[in-house]
Amino acid sequence: MKNWLTCLCLILLTLQSCKKDTNSSANTDGPFYYKATIGGTYYEAKSKANPTGPTDYWSGSGMGGQETVSFSSDITPLTNPTPAGFTTIEITKGLLSNYYAATNATVKDFLAPGTYPYKTTTINGMSIIWLDKEGKFWSTHYGSQDQTGSSFKILSTEEYNDPSVMYSLKVKMQFNCKLYKEDTGEMKELTNGEMVGLFARLK
Repeated sequence: MKNWLTCLCLILLTLQSCKKDTNSSANTDGPFYYKATIGGTYYEAKSKANPTGPTDYWSGSGMGGQETVSFSSDITPLTNPTPAGFTTIEITKGLLSNYYAATNATVKDFLAPGTYPYKTTTINGMSIIWLDKEGKFWSTHYGSQDQTGSSFKILSTEEYNDPSVMYSLKVKMQFNCKLYKEDTGEMKELTNGEMVGLFARLK
């Protein structure tokens, strides 16, 4: 009897050690991210498929204006404002005119693959805002706005299912630029930038 009980205990321990944890709360990476080398330092942030923690990253979207609008996408932690030690990036494309008459196809064409200029005081185009780990803002449209030698490309644009908005697009972008610090105008080079972000028509 004692030997039989010993064998049974060993079998149960073996089964328990092989059992898969079906209640795992691990949160896998989502489809959105950014990565770039800024001022010689590499930065990367990936969204979570189901962000719940205050420092889980996700991709938000925004619009500015009414009849003439801009579209924005960001990669940011769930907590607002962004906690110290974390970064945020936002990319905006403007401007789309006659928005009230626009269709989903119009918006998709506005964000179509191609090469685009950076926004200046006289040119509609792309702008990038980056929040560093110390909570300081840097942007392509601060300071002198000089973007000589910079580039911005949309590589792909595809429809994305997000029931919280009217219409959404998953957009992959690559970019190199000069970022200028708010207030001081200090410049940092951003190289090998890449982002997959969510752009949307909001309800």
